[in-house]
Amino acid sequence: MYVRRTGITLVALAAIFAAVFRFEPQARLWNARFLPFWYLCLYLLAAVAVAELAAAIGTLAAKDPERPWRGPGLAAPIFAAVAALIFTGIPLRNQAAANHSLGLWSLIPLPSSKDVSFIPSWVSWNYSGYEGKTAYPEYRSVVQTMAKLPCGRAHWEYESNLDRYGTPMALMLLPYWTNGCIDSMEGLYFESSATTPYHFLNAAELSKAPSNPERDLPYKSLDVASGVKHLQLMGVRYYMAFSPDALAQAHANPDLRLVAVSKPWEIFEVAQSNVVAPLRAQPAVIKNAPKGGAAWMDIGVHWYQQDPSTWNVPIAADGPSDWQRITVRQDKASEQKQGTAKVVGSGIDIQQPLSVPVRETKVSRIKTTDDRISFDVDRPGSPVLVKASYFPNWQTSGAKGPWRVAPNLMVVVPTARHVSLHYGYTGADRLGYALTLLGIVALIAIIRLGAMRMPPASDRGEQLTLFDDQLDFWADGDRGGNGEALVPQARPG
Repeated sequence: MYVRRTGITLVALAAIFAAVFRFEPQARLWNARFLPFWYLCLYLLAAVAVAELAAAIGTLAAKDPERPWRGPGLAAPIFAAVAALIFTGIPLRNQAAANHSLGLWSLIPLPSSKDVSFIPSWVSWNYSGYEGKTAYPEYRSVVQTMAKLPCGRAHWEYESNLDRYGTPMALMLLPYWTNGCIDSMEGLYFESSATTPYHFLNAAELSKAPSNPERDLPYKSLDVASGVKHLQLMGVRYYMAFSPDALAQAHANPDLRLVAVSKPWEIFEVAQSNVVAPLRAQPAVIKNAPKGGAAWMDIGVHWYQQDPSTWNVPIAADGPSDWQRITVRQDKASEQKQGTAKVVGSGIDIQQPLSVPVRETKVSRIKTTDDRISFDVDRPGSPVLVKASYFPNWQTSGAKGPWRVAPNLMVVVPTARHVSLHYGYTGADRLGYALTLLGIVALIAIIRLGAMRMPPASDRGEQLTLFDDQLDFWADGDRGGNGEALVPQARPG
C-alpha cells in the first residue's frame, strides 16, 4: 500500500500548532504567533484534498488504473480558483467580476452577502501614502518643526484620530524624517523591550484619550505633573501635546518650557531630562532579585508608581558588595484585580532603603548613537544613572557595571573620567552565529554531495527503506543483498 506522507505531515503539524496555541504558557512567546501556521496547515490540507480528489477521478476515469487520466489534475487548480471567486470574492464584492449582472455572470445563481471586504479600502488608504491624506500639511508641518529642534527623545500625546495622518503611528517616523535626531518614545519601546509598560503608563498620564494597550497595568488618567516626573526619569527631552486639557496642565507646569508651535501641536522642553545623570544616593540591591519577566516587571511598576520623592535611592537587581541589600516580598492583602487578572505591581512590598549619600559627580559630553552611549565625569567612583533600556548585551569601558535598576534602566560606577557603553555580544549571540555558520556549511556540503538516491520499490510493490535486508547500496553492480536488481518499479496509482 502506497502512503502519501504529505497529508500525514500536515495533519501532524496542524495538531502540534493547535496544541501549542492551547497549552503554551503565557510568557515571552505570545501563543497567537502560532495561529498563522495552524491556518496555513488547514489551507494546505484543503489543497491536498482537492489534489487527491482529482487524482482519484483520474484513476477511476482511466481505462488502465496504472495510467490515470491527467485531465482532472490539470483542471483542479482552475476549478478551485473559479470556485473561490464565486463563493468568496463575489459575495464580498471585492473583485472586478463582482458586477455579475453583466455577461455570463448573470446566468449563475450566486450567494449574496451584506458583508463588504475591508481589504480594498485598507490597501487604498495605506498605499496612497502620507502625501495623499487631507491632513498631510499638518503632519508635514509638525515634522519640519521637530526637525529644527536640538536632538532628543520626544513623547507625543496620543489619540485615535491621529489616523488622519495615515495611521495613529505616523509620528513614530520622527526618527526617520529627522535623520535619527528626534526619537519617538511611541514605537521606540514596543513588544521587544521590557521598558514598554512604562512608556504606556506615561502615555496614560500625558494623553487625554490614551490607547492603554498593554493589559493589567495600573493606568492613571491625564496628569501632566506626574507624567513629567516620569519623562525626566526616562530621559525624554520633549513633550508634544494638542488637547486643550493637556495643554492647560502643560502651560502650568514649571518643568515644561514651550519651545515650538505647529498647530494643533505645542512642543515643550522637559527640564532635567538628560539621558545620563549623576546619583546623589547609593542604589539598594534586591536580595535574590528576579532575572526579568513578570516578576521584575511587578517590582519595576510598583516602584515606578510610587511617590517620586522615593526615587532618590534606585533599586537594583545586582551591584557591588558594599551597596545595601533590601528585600521584596509578596503582600496578598494589597493585591488588586482587573477582572480575574492581578494588576501588575500590586501585591508587592519593597523594603524602604536607607538613603546613603554619595559624592555627586558632574556628567558632561553625553553622546548617543544606535548602539553606544558615552560621557565624561569629573569624579570617578560615584554612581551614574544611564536612562536607556537595560539588556545583558550592554558592556562598559571606563566603568563597572552596568547593573539593572528599576524600572528598566542602568547604573554604572565610573572608574575613569571617560565612560563608554556599547551594545556587544553575549554567549547566546555567539552560539546563534556559530549554529548559523554550521547550517551554512551543512547546506554547502549537501549541495556538493548531490541528490540522494531514494530506495526503490521491491518486486512486491513495497517501498524499501535503508533498513530492509533486500536493499544493499554497497553491493557491486547495483544489485540487492539477495542478488535482485534494484530497478525502480512503477508507483502504484
